[in-house]
Amino acid sequence: MVISPHLYVGKSLEGKQDKILKKLLRNRKILQLFIITNASNDENLFDIHYYNELFQKYYRNHLELTVYGIAKTRSEAFALVEEMVQDCLTVQNDCNLRDFMGLPKGHKMGG
Repeated sequence: MVISPHLYVGKSLEGKQDKILKKLLRNRKILQLFIITNASNDENLFDIHYYNELFQKYYRNHLELTVYGIAKTRSEAFALVEEMVQDCLTVQNDCNLRDFMGLPKGHKMGG
């Protein structure tokens, strides 16, 4: 799991992100955490996962994830995705999230 340098943090987790990121990188379980990651297919831009589901064998063996956002609730995660899109529109005057999130050209968001 890789943490994006452009990480978005939900309001309910502000000030706690360093502690949470340490647990994420050490593969420790965290209650009430949703993460926004690269999409598992080419049709979506992001996936939102309940973090503890990622301990299932399928996820550990099949997905290389980059974390773009962390939130306490699913609705807060959706609000962060909306914020990402709005920031992209404001900064670039378009909705090319791949460029905005710093991915190299030709790189697919999917795992």
